[in-house]
Amino acid sequence: MINLEPSVSVPAFLPFYLDIAPKDDFAQSLVPVLDEVVSPGHRDAVVHRLWNLLVCTVEGHSYRTLVGEFHAHREAMGLPADAGSRAAMESFTAALANPAQCRALLSRYPVLQQRLTTVTGNLRDACREMFEAYRDDIRVLSETFGIHPAGEAIIALDPSNSDPHNGNRRVCFITTSGGTRLVYKPRSLAGDDCLRDLFRAAEDYLTHPLGTCVPESVTVDDHGWQRFTEAEPMHDAGQASRYFYRFGAMTCLLSAVGASDLHDENVLAHGEYPCVIDTETLLRGDSGVASDSLPHTLINHVKYSVTTTMLLPVEDPHSAIDVIMSGAGLVEEQQSKLRTPVIAHQHSDAVQVEWKALTYRHTSNVPAVGDEKLSITDHFPHVMAGYRDALAFLRTGGLEKTLADHPDISVRSVLRATEVYSRYLDASTHPKYLSSRAETRRLHGYLSNSPRDLPAQQIAYLQSHEEQALDAGDIPYFFTQASSTTLSTCAGSLPGFFKLSPLDNALRGVRAAAGRHERYHQFLVEECLGGVSSTPQGLSAHSVFAGDTLTKAAPGTWGFGITEVLHDLAITVEGSRGTQAGWIGSIGPDRKAPTITPGNQIAFHDMGGIARLLRNAAKLNRRYVAWEQAADAGLAELAITYRHVLDDMPESVFSGLASVLLTRPHVIDNGRMSELISRMEQRGHTREKDVANGPAGVLMTVLSRIENGHEHEMRHVDALLRMSFGDARPALSGGDMELAHGPLGLYWAKARTGRILGDTALTDEAFDWLSARLDAHRPRAVGWCKGAAGLMVAAAEICQAAGRLEWLADGRLTALVDTATALDDGPIELSVCHGTSGVIQALLSTAEFTDDPSLVDRARTYQNEVLKRARRSGFYTGVAGRTSLLGYMLGWSGIADTDLMLVSCAVNRRAPVALIG
Repeated sequence: MINLEPSVSVPAFLPFYLDIAPKDDFAQSLVPVLDEVVSPGHRDAVVHRLWNLLVCTVEGHSYRTLVGEFHAHREAMGLPADAGSRAAMESFTAALANPAQCRALLSRYPVLQQRLTTVTGNLRDACREMFEAYRDDIRVLSETFGIHPAGEAIIALDPSNSDPHNGNRRVCFITTSGGTRLVYKPRSLAGDDCLRDLFRAAEDYLTHPLGTCVPESVTVDDHGWQRFTEAEPMHDAGQASRYFYRFGAMTCLLSAVGASDLHDENVLAHGEYPCVIDTETLLRGDSGVASDSLPHTLINHVKYSVTTTMLLPVEDPHSAIDVIMSGAGLVEEQQSKLRTPVIAHQHSDAVQVEWKALTYRHTSNVPAVGDEKLSITDHFPHVMAGYRDALAFLRTGGLEKTLADHPDISVRSVLRATEVYSRYLDASTHPKYLSSRAETRRLHGYLSNSPRDLPAQQIAYLQSHEEQALDAGDIPYFFTQASSTTLSTCAGSLPGFFKLSPLDNALRGVRAAAGRHERYHQFLVEECLGGVSSTPQGLSAHSVFAGDTLTKAAPGTWGFGITEVLHDLAITVEGSRGTQAGWIGSIGPDRKAPTITPGNQIAFHDMGGIARLLRNAAKLNRRYVAWEQAADAGLAELAITYRHVLDDMPESVFSGLASVLLTRPHVIDNGRMSELISRMEQRGHTREKDVANGPAGVLMTVLSRIENGHEHEMRHVDALLRMSFGDARPALSGGDMELAHGPLGLYWAKARTGRILGDTALTDEAFDWLSARLDAHRPRAVGWCKGAAGLMVAAAEICQAAGRLEWLADGRLTALVDTATALDDGPIELSVCHGTSGVIQALLSTAEFTDDPSLVDRARTYQNEVLKRARRSGFYTGVAGRTSLLGYMLGWSGIADTDLMLVSCAVNRRAPVALIG
């Protein structure tokens, strides 16, 4: 039984919708082709499905206006917005039943009137075109899908929820009388053919081929047909390894050619086959930078990596979308900060538009065995097995030959996220934009904010098309040809928009991928998946830093093994001053940075710390000298391009401009110090205040340099003293006994200041503060940042500075050491900031302050136990689930540098956790 009413949200507004889109007129507009291709017994149902789409589209553009008009009508009646009454609603419905009233209402909203005329006309044309295409393509459909040559009538039709493009054209699902299910797409599907050929070319290298991972399809003129593929679970647990193997192989091949937009709606889990059901973004043109410098090369390596395909989960805090929409299906529900409009109290006089928090869940792209949904992180070895086999094929050059056979495929160019356009479309349904063309133009004027730097002519072209599309209720659609640099729309073209055609860009990407070490590829996949791991140890059993690097490690040698891995992950260029090296990767969550950063996070806390590690490794083994020089040269180059990153918080010796004291101490002179202090002073009251991020940390590091014989100017020290301890200093955020962010750090700084500058008042003040609190404090954490390790190193230097080491030695130091070195069962946290490496640096520094060599032995014994635990129970670095961060304070460069401190006293005297530069 067909429900004759359309499925609108506010039934009371239905007379208005029916006045705009009467059903009989709509059906008549599809005659005669409707009767030629649709079964007579199913005609009414098919018409109703399409008409329902038409009416709901009309509602989407007009419901907010009607809600506003209703309340004006209600207020004129003198009635309240009562959720228990329908009196005003019924009166308004009766008024809408008068066509004259509908026309009068529309006359007050000329933009809405024009848009509804355009949308309804376009939708009628699109439906008619689809039926005509089915009628005219019967022979091709018979040859491709086995439809009877005499034709099979359409018995069911379902419009998809895909975005409307180019005159409200959209994807539709069709079922024929012979049981064939097809997908109609109003564009070329030549990308399907290209992808099938790519997968076919790789078959000899793959254990499990990818042929079934692209549905059958055919292109006819400007549209295409695809065999309907349904999401369905696997039936045998053994199929899961094959599914994820194929997913890994697909990820390798698609990322190499520059595929994009392969999100959760474009990948479908069909048994043991991950299916790509939309290939319109298989390739992409490039308007970016040439690989003519280290910063540009790093940017391009991110671009030619798994992170830009959307196949793997990545996050970008700068994106309009704050949920993960990866092609890899995620099991857990996601809560977004985005809100979506919903109609509340739609059956009463209290009807209103409310904004509801968006909840996002992956569906058809989540693989399952029976009812059990599978997580990609549980199948990482299978993913990488497929990836490695596909990478072996890439290195043969076979993919390049296959790409060259497809120079003319049409490629969609995604210049802005669809979500951005959707937000504009939604905003444009507000009555103020529908009543005034000037207001609509003002709204669309924000589109002049180009997603990247473009010439004015190109911005004008893009904005003009975007405005035209949005005015017609469409998501703007740009495209190009595989061998072209011209950007096109259905209404025109812009020659020379791209610097590289999609085909040339793909070839460049394939060569870049083929040239990288296998570890590099594994690292990027691990970085992407680490953010969605459901366990603290994450992917540690299979990490790029596990394997022989961990199995063969011993205290004092592990650091060299880690350094070898970091070398394989480095990206190098040859510059005028020799080899320069940089690294891409994550700096950890909640850092306002994307999952993979393009080498721009160069502070000591992050990638800048790698240079320090290599400098110390080179002191211990000449093998690393060239690597150290490349890292230092690369950091110098990156510091020129990304100076603004460090300037955001110049006063931080870990994360800001001052971190050069730790990353490149050999370049510090009085001129650089003057520049740094001037920049810090300019920050005024916005300066951070604690030791980790504020002037006190810089003061301590400068004082250590003075102690080690480096030249200095006392005016610099005086300025740092004022900024660190002045009365205007704001309150701290951390607890009393937190070293990095609490008062403990400032009293530690006072102790060093008093010791080196001979100010006993400061050393006594620091000791009095500590001695009044230490016995009552029980550290809840073991690490340096806010745990026992940080308290230990601060207490040791405070007591040494005050000449009161005997007070600390009276059982107190032993208690701190025991607390800091306690190891729980389970995965072990290895980082400098929060984990075991911070404990080791604290032990070595404390040994120096207390002149107690037994603490060095304790550090070596502790590291040996750490290694055993890491092998047995797994590990993470900085953040639970993350196993591949490279930075110093949260990642592997800090872990490696810490281990090398166990080799030589010359190295361990300069532990960063003790702020010794």
